Amino acid sequence: MATNPDQTIRDSRRAAMSILDSAKAKDAQRGPQNTVPQVDKTAVRRTKANPVDDFLNAAKRLEARDAFDLAQRVRTMSDEDFEKAMADGSITPEQLRKAGEYEWDIYMGDVWSEGDHDDEVGPTYDEFMADPAKYGAEDDDEYVKYPLRWGRYKRTIKQ
Repeated sequence: MATNPDQTIRDSRRAAMSILDSAKAKDAQRGPQNTVPQVDKTAVRRTKANPVDDFLNAAKRLEARDAFDLAQRVRTMSDEDFEKAMADGSITPEQLRKAGEYEWDIYMGDVWSEGDHDDEVGPTYDEFMADPAKYGAEDDDEYVKYPLRWGRYKRTIKQ
């Protein structure tokens, strides 16, 4: 056993670098595994997904799913439950704005752009929420089980 701790650390680092170098050499020697055929019949390695990009994409998907879930929750709550949730902080003003922005984005993409207004620039979130009826958004749609309840989002308008 080595008595000098510095020597032990250097030996450990040297061994770790040796293992990494041999793994890189073996990978390079192995050649292309996951390849895409090219026109000239050579094989080009496909690039592996970047873990950082995968992580960020997963975070974006989670954020979108959270906005959908929150908007669904706001839409399906009774008026009493909604007011109670706002009062006790289980729905924060930031969360309510995020849910409202989700609903506005869906409305603008599905209804506004597919109607007679597809060539017009749509209203901003704050303009829309100030008066949704001006833009054709109805709160009490008899064909929908849970109306969008645009009035709940009026408190999120930035002055």
